[in-house]
Amino acid sequence: MSFVGVHHPGLGLGFDVWVGGGLSTNFMLAQWLGVFVTLEEMPEIWAGVVSVFRDYGYRRLRNRARLKFLVADWGVVRFCEALERGYLQRTLTDGPAPAPPTGPRDHVGAHPQRDGRFYVGATPAAGHAADGNHPQPMLGMLRLRGRVRISVLTQQQIFRCWFGVCSGRSMAGKQKVVDLIG
Repeated sequence: MSFVGVHHPGLGLGFDVWVGGGLSTNFMLAQWLGVFVTLEEMPEIWAGVVSVFRDYGYRRLRNRARLKFLVADWGVVRFCEALERGYLQRTLTDGPAPAPPTGPRDHVGAHPQRDGRFYVGATPAAGHAADGNHPQPMLGMLRLRGRVRISVLTQQQIFRCWFGVCSGRSMAGKQKVVDLIG
């Protein structure tokens, strides 16, 4: 469950409510409930969502004991109705639709920075930079010329590398490394 800050045209600042996302071999994105909540309402909404899962979730089935499966099976409309009728005893305020993204959403590829340096972002195959016996091309990024710094981003399994000032030719080489990684 997440609360994402938004500006409601009539009510001011508050939050969108998203439920049911999760990472695993059965990846699912969270679903937008289409409601607007204020900061004061957040604890009540949180407790209501947790209570819906407690009472209706697949808690006895270990491989389906996640809110994401309940939301996927029920759908957003049924989930929201159960939340409003069974736990909040009121109708939630409709929220404005989330704004579409305005720029790139990931860091994969070779990109210039404002300071004249470049970074290369990549996602290693199967979440591993090496399997112990066969290093993947990700490790080759460590050996590229220039000052290098590697860090893990908040998105799972993505590494970001900063390189010193490079010619277009060397950046093309770095892009080939990223293409090999996938």
